[in-house]
Amino acid sequence: MPERPWVDFIRLHPAADLVTASIVPPRTNQHLARLRPLLNRLIREQAPTGEFATAVVRITGVTEIHCGFAAEADADRLASLVRARAPRRSEGARGGWASHRAFVLSATKEVALAGLLATPDESRPAS
Repeated sequence: MPERPWVDFIRLHPAADLVTASIVPPRTNQHLARLRPLLNRLIREQAPTGEFATAVVRITGVTEIHCGFAAEADADRLASLVRARAPRRSEGARGGWASHRAFVLSATKEVALAGLLATPDESRPAS
């Protein structure tokens, strides 16, 4: 299913499912510009059945990448893949979301997730 711009997604799916990646330690803007496409690619490779969107968000003093899903099963697949869990109440509730799971996107997890991405078959000649 298609990826939508975040603003359009929120307007069309106000009670969607949310998976948040807290970026720890903080990264440069250039690094964040690579992390969001990494998550987008992971989501696309899971063949989502509904619409999704991602956005870099800086609300709580910690930079996060929010991944919103119109279909709960799509959120469940990403949450399982990244081992996201329901956040503690002290981490702040996310109002309006059907569900919310969170994980820390450390440098180690980034490398592990990048390793899960499909790579082109290098044995095939380029056409």
